[in-house]
Amino acid sequence: MNSSIFSLICLVLLTFPIVICKASRDVVCTPSESETLVKLKDYLIDNLNRLSSWNATANTNCCEWVGVVCSNITAHVVELHLSISRPSDEYDDVGYDAFVKSRFGGEINPCLVDLKHLNYLDFSGNDFGGMQIPAFLGAITSLTYLNLSYAEFSRKIPYQIGNLTNLVHLGLASSYHSETLFAENLRWLSGLSNLQYVDLGGADLSKSFDWLQTLSALPSLTDLHLSYCIVHPYNQPSSLNFSSLLTLDLSFTHFSSVVPKWIFGLRRLVSLQLNGNHFEGPIPDGLQNLTLLENLDLYYNSFSSLPDWIYSFRHLKFLNLAYNNLCGNISDALGNLTSLVALDFSGNQIEGRFPTSLGNLCNIKEVRFSGLKLNQRVSEILEILAPCISHGLTTLRVRSSHLSGNLTDQIGVFKNIETLDFFDNSIHGALPPSFGKLSSLSYLNLYKNQFDGNPFESLGSLSKLSYLDIGDNRFQGVVKEDDLANLTSLKQFYAGGNNFSLKVAPNWRPTFQVAELTMSSWNLGPKFPSWIQSQKYLEYLEISKAGISDSIPTWFWETFSQACYLNLSHNSIHGELANTLKNPISAQVLVLSSNRLSGQLPQLFEKMIKLDLSNNLFSGSMTELLCKNHDKPKKLGFLNLASNNLSREIPDCWLRWPCLVDVNLQSNHFIGNLPSSMGSLSLLESLQLRNNTLSGNFPPILKNTTMLISLDLGENNFSGNIPAWIGEKLINLKFLRLRSNKFFSHIPSQICALKSLQVLDLANNSLSGNIPNCFNHLNAILLPNRSTDPFIYCSSINTSGISVVSMVLWLKGRGDEYRNILGLVTSIDLSDNKLIGEMPREITNLDGLNFLNLSHNQLTGSIPQSIGSMRSLQSIDFSRNQLSGEIPTTISNLSFINLLNLSYNHLKGKIPTGTQLQSLEASNFVGNNLCGEPLPINCSSNGKIPNIDHNGNESDGHEVNWFFVSMAFGFMVGFWAVVAPSFIYKSWSSVYVCIINYVWSKL
Repeated sequence: MNSSIFSLICLVLLTFPIVICKASRDVVCTPSESETLVKLKDYLIDNLNRLSSWNATANTNCCEWVGVVCSNITAHVVELHLSISRPSDEYDDVGYDAFVKSRFGGEINPCLVDLKHLNYLDFSGNDFGGMQIPAFLGAITSLTYLNLSYAEFSRKIPYQIGNLTNLVHLGLASSYHSETLFAENLRWLSGLSNLQYVDLGGADLSKSFDWLQTLSALPSLTDLHLSYCIVHPYNQPSSLNFSSLLTLDLSFTHFSSVVPKWIFGLRRLVSLQLNGNHFEGPIPDGLQNLTLLENLDLYYNSFSSLPDWIYSFRHLKFLNLAYNNLCGNISDALGNLTSLVALDFSGNQIEGRFPTSLGNLCNIKEVRFSGLKLNQRVSEILEILAPCISHGLTTLRVRSSHLSGNLTDQIGVFKNIETLDFFDNSIHGALPPSFGKLSSLSYLNLYKNQFDGNPFESLGSLSKLSYLDIGDNRFQGVVKEDDLANLTSLKQFYAGGNNFSLKVAPNWRPTFQVAELTMSSWNLGPKFPSWIQSQKYLEYLEISKAGISDSIPTWFWETFSQACYLNLSHNSIHGELANTLKNPISAQVLVLSSNRLSGQLPQLFEKMIKLDLSNNLFSGSMTELLCKNHDKPKKLGFLNLASNNLSREIPDCWLRWPCLVDVNLQSNHFIGNLPSSMGSLSLLESLQLRNNTLSGNFPPILKNTTMLISLDLGENNFSGNIPAWIGEKLINLKFLRLRSNKFFSHIPSQICALKSLQVLDLANNSLSGNIPNCFNHLNAILLPNRSTDPFIYCSSINTSGISVVSMVLWLKGRGDEYRNILGLVTSIDLSDNKLIGEMPREITNLDGLNFLNLSHNQLTGSIPQSIGSMRSLQSIDFSRNQLSGEIPTTISNLSFINLLNLSYNHLKGKIPTGTQLQSLEASNFVGNNLCGEPLPINCSSNGKIPNIDHNGNESDGHEVNWFFVSMAFGFMVGFWAVVAPSFIYKSWSSVYVCIINYVWSKL
C-alpha cells in the first residue's frame, strides 16, 4: 500500500511541471480584462502604434498582447510592461528621436482599477504632459511594483498611494528639466512596511519637514534614490536608523556645504552617490566607516584634498572623484584597490604622473583621467596599463591632460577595449598599424591633437566602430573607397579640420549609414558630392570648406528634408537658392555663409532656429523672407544676413519673430531708420547694423530691447543726440559701437551707468563738449582681468541654441573682426570728434582698459600723472590735440604698451625712459617740443632743447655759427647797395617804384 501511494505521489510530482508548462502555453485571459485593456488603449496616444496587437477582433487572447503578462494558473492579467527606455548610447541622436516619438501620451483611464489581480505596473519613460498622478492608482491594492518614473507627471503626489500596503517597489522620479512633483509630507509612506525600493528623484520635498525620519522608519528599505530633490535645509540629526539601507542616492540634492553626518552611520551601505552637491573642504573622514562600499560617487563637488584612507576600500568597484578641486599627486597606494572596475579622476588639479601601481588593477574596465596636468608621454601610460588590464580594459578616457609623444605599437595589446578617448592633448605622429587590431573598439575620440599621416590605413579594419572623431589634427592624404569599406557600423563620423581628399567613383555608395557627418576642410569637390544622397538617416551634416564649386541639387533638399543641422559654408556654391529651396525642410540650423549664392532670399521654415546666409550675393528686399507666409510667431533665434547686396528699407514685420536673440544685417545697402516692430524683440541680445545707409535719429524703439549686450550702428548716417536713456534702459550692454555716423552734441553722462560696458566706440562723429568725468563707474573695466571668458554668447532659452558674438573694432589703426577673444577686449575710442577741455583724471582709474583713443579732438591741459596706474593699457592714442606740459614719467610703468601716439600736440621736455617707450617709432612723438629717444634729438643736461647745427650735430651754445653771420652781412650789403641810391637820386627812385609796380601787376 505504501509503495503504491509513493508511486502515485512521484507520478504527480513528475507530471506537475508538464501541467504548468501546458497552462502557460494555453492560458487565455478573461473577456472582461480584455475589454479593460482595449478601453485603456483608447485613452492613450500611441504615435508609433506600439499597441497594435491590442485588438480583440484580431486576437481575443490578451495574454498574447505586447506588454501583457498573465498568471499561468489563474489566467488573470498580473503585469503590464508599458515602459519605454532611453537609448543606452549617449551619442545616439537617432535613437533618442525614436525614443521621443515612441512614448505614450494621453491619459491613464480609471478602468485600470478593474484589473483586480494586477501586481506589476510600469509606465516609466512615457510622456503624460505634466498631468497629476491618478489618485485611483491607490485602489489597485494588489500592486507590489509601481513605476511611473520619468513619465512627465507633475503636481502633488496623491496620498492614496499609501494604500498600496503590498508595495515593494515605488518609482516616482521625474526629469530634472520637467515640471516638478511635490509632496507636503511623506507620512503616507509610513504604512508601506514592505517597501524595499523608493525613487522620488526630482521631487520637491521642501515643505516636508519630516521626510528623513519617515523614510528611515521603513523597516525593509534597501534602495533610496532622492537625486535632484529639493529638501528643506533644516538641521539634520547626526544619526538615523536606516537599518537595512544598502543604496543611497543623494546626487544634486544640495543639502549644504558639508556632507550630512547621519550618512557616516550607514555601515551596511554598498552604494553611495553624493555627486553634484557642491560639498567643500577635504573628503570627510567619516566616510571611512563605510567599509562595505562598492560604489562611491563624489563627482562634481568642491572637495579639496584626497585622504590616504580612500585607498583602503578593499570592496570598492566604482570610484568617481571627477570634477572636484582635488590637487597633488595620485598615490601609488591606488594599487591596493584591487576590486576596482571603474575609476574616474577627471577634471581635478591633480598633477604628476600615472602611478605605476595602476597596472595591478586587473579587474579594471574603465579609466578616466581627463583634464589633469599629467605632462606624461602617452606611450608611458600605455606601458603602465598593458601588463594586466589589457585583457579587461574597455574604456580609457584621458582628455585634456597634456599627454604628449606618439602612440606606439603597444596599443595593439588592448584587444578588448571598446572606448578610447584622447580628446585635446598634444599627441603627435601617425597612428601605428596595430590600431587595426583593436577589433572591439566602438568609440574613438582623437579630436584636437597633432596626429599626422593617413589614419584610415590603420582604422579601415575596425568594423565595430560606431563613433569616430579625428577632427582638428594634422591628418592628410587621399582617402579611397576601400579605406572606408569596412566601417560598416559608423553612426557618428567627425573628421573636419584636417587635409583629406576623397577620391571615389561617381556612383560610390558608402557601406555605412551615419546620423552625424563632419567633413569640413576635406576636398570633396568641385562637383557636389552625390554619394551623400545615400545617407538615409543623416541628421547632422557639415561639409564646409570642402572645395565645392557647384550648385545645390534639388535632391539635396528632398533627401535631407528631415535633417536638423546643415552646414555648407565657405565653399563656392552658386545659383539662386530660392529656386531650389522651395519645399519645407525640418532643419533647425542652416548655415550657407561665404558662398556665391545669389538672387532673392529663400523663405524661412517652421522649425528653423538659426539661419546664416552671410557673405553671399543675395539681393533685393528682406520682405519675402521675413514677412511672407508667416501667420503665426516662429522660433527663429539667430539670423545672419551680413555682407550681401540687400537693399531698401528693413521691413516692418518683426512681431512674428519674438524668439530672436541675434540679428546681423551689417554690410548691406539698407536705408531709412529701424521699423517700429523691431522694438518687440524683447529677447534680443545682439544687433549688428554697421556699414549700411541707415539714417535718422538714434532708434527710439531700442528702448524696449533691454536684453541687448552688443549694439553696433557704426558706419551709417544716424544723426542727432546720443540719448541719455541708453544708460537707463540698455543696462546689459557690453559693447556699444556708434562709430562713423553724424551724432552731435555732448556725450551723455548716463552712459557711465552701463556697469557691464567693455567697449565704447563713438569715434568719427561730431560730438562736442567735455569728456564725462564718470568713466570710473564702468565696473567691467575698472579692474584688470575682470572678463575671463574669451567668447561672448547669445543664448536662447526658447530655442536651446547659442551663437558667438563678433564685432569689427578699430584698435590698432585698422578694422579687425574680433570673435574668439571679444570677451577679453576692453576699449574706449572717442577719436575724430570735437571734444574740448581737459582729459578727466577719472579715466585713469580704469585699470582694466586695454585700448584708449582720444586722438583728433581739441583736448587741452596736461596728460594726468596717474596714467601710469592703468596697468592693462596696450595702446594709447592722444595725437592731434592741444595737450601741453611734459609727458608724465609714470607712463614708463605701462609694461604692456605697444602703441603710444602723442604726435602733434604742444608737449615739451624729455620723453620718459622706459623699454617700451624707446622701442616705439619716432613718428609717435613728432609735432611737439620733445627730445630724447626714440627722437633723434638729444636733451641737454639741464633739460633744455639744445641748438642743432646744419649737420644735425649738437652745439654747446657758445660756438659762433659763421654761416649765419656771413649770410646776415651779405644781406645788409646787398640791401643798402640797391636801396641807398634811391634816397640820393630822385630819378632812380621813380624807376625803382615803376619796376615794383610792374612786377606786382604781373603777379
